[in-house]
Amino acid sequence: EIYRTPTVWGSGNAQMTLIKVGDVGTTSSDIVGCDISRNGREILIKTYGSVYYFCRDQGASLVGVLERTGSRQPYAQEPQGEAVCFANDRNGGFYTLSESTGRSTTPLYYYSRN
Repeated sequence: EIYRTPTVWGSGNAQMTLIKVGDVGTTSSDIVGCDISRNGREILIKTYGSVYYFCRDQGASLVGVLERTGSRQPYAQEPQGEAVCFANDRNGGFYTLSESTGRSTTPLYYYSRN
């Protein structure tokens, strides 16, 4: 689900009631991570089993873009994989990261986009 605040975040009262404005176009409701590119045109949404890519045209609303079906990206499911972010490279890849499962290290995975 997609929600917005009724006023600019940080203005007015410390508590706000969010307003539902749409539903995200994924095949799963267990969204665990998201990233928006620096220019605001590209969005990645991560569920436990998939990563979805959305591209936003100039002037398009974020809600309108996220309500469309995102394109699934290459991704191998990882234990407790709950983070996603764009890589700062020219290839347009992305990273995923799991929560620690008690090990002393946690792998950071890189994927090229479709």
